[in-house]
Amino acid sequence: MERATLDSSSEAVEVEWSAGGVDRFPYIWLRDNCQCSECFQADLNKRLVLTSELDLDVSPVRAGVQGEFPLK
Repeated sequence: MERATLDSSSEAVEVEWSAGGVDRFPYIWLRDNCQCSECFQADLNKRLVLTSELDLDVSPVRAGVQGEFPLK
């Protein structure tokens, strides 16, 4: 991942990949797919927050790249 920026006009995070190409991830999709321990129970592969409970007006404060993540 080369760069990640917020695009408030389309309510998406734009990700530029090191190998080339750009992808856009809508804010609500990112929120719905959160894998933090408050939102997801990994050992049971279970969501803890229901999609119907999400705030549809969610928006991130910042976006960026923090280190490297190995591909599985």
